[in-house]
Amino acid sequence: QPTPPPTCVDPREWNTADVRVWLEANGYGKYIRSLELIEVIGDGVTFLSLTVDDLSSEELGIDEQDVISLDSAIQKLRSQIPESSVDKEQTSLEKQDENIKTLLNTEVNVSPQPTPPPTCVDPREWNTADVRVWLEANGYGKYIRSLELIEVIGDGVTFLSLTVDDLSSEELGIDEQDVISLDSAIQKLRSQIPESSVDKEQTSLEKQDENIKTLLNTEVNVSPQPTPPPTACFDPREWNTTDVRVWIEANGYGKYIRSLEL
Repeated sequence: QPTPPPTCVDPREWNTADVRVWLEANGYGKYIRSLELIEVIGDGVTFLSLTVDDLSSEELGIDEQDVISLDSAIQKLRSQIPESSVDKEQTSLEKQDENIKTLLNTEVNVSPQPTPPPTCVDPREWNTADVRVWLEANGYGKYIRSLELIEVIGDGVTFLSLTVDDLSSEELGIDEQDVISLDSAIQKLRSQIPESSVDKEQTSLEKQDENIKTLLNTEVNVSPQPTPPPTACFDPREWNTTDVRVWIEANGYGKYIRSLEL
């Protein structure tokens, strides 16, 4: 029957001498020399790590029955190790990690409802942290790492510029359904951007430019009526460049002035 060596109770703290005492006391003294020669025993931690495969090595020359009984005795030693407060805390942390992993890997079939991050309302002013908060809050947290790695998210302006083609990239690995829902959420964010006075003025100027372009491109079918330029001379041989331009414009050929000058 295995008995502990006389030095200490916890076999993890044994030295080589303690391991020898235990082997001798439990009927395995004849294998001490071979175990030491191939350096498979040392302190208690090394001894406790021995497996049935280690003990079955031909170099050791341990009988088959002794291999089985010695492996069983070592396993019994492991099971009798006193659990310290550090071990308990480690076990608790490992269980917590396992619970967290299980929770993260659980699929929840709920459509994410977009909510703004807690820093500012206008997404154009978001920083990278705000974008992360929004993604996490709306159920896309699992894609944050891949989005950051290929640098397609940064500030709010960059994030809002993402298209369905960007999100469908194989590098991102976003599920097809998530691509559709995330693209829809980004579009909704764009539609909720408050229109500032600068934006309104810019829109007004763009409309004016569009109206001017339309007007300039409209063909007016009116036969030009030649009129003399408004200069002091009536002899066209004495006209200067300005007089020529005035005459061309006044007679409906203004659209050709630029090409004539070139």
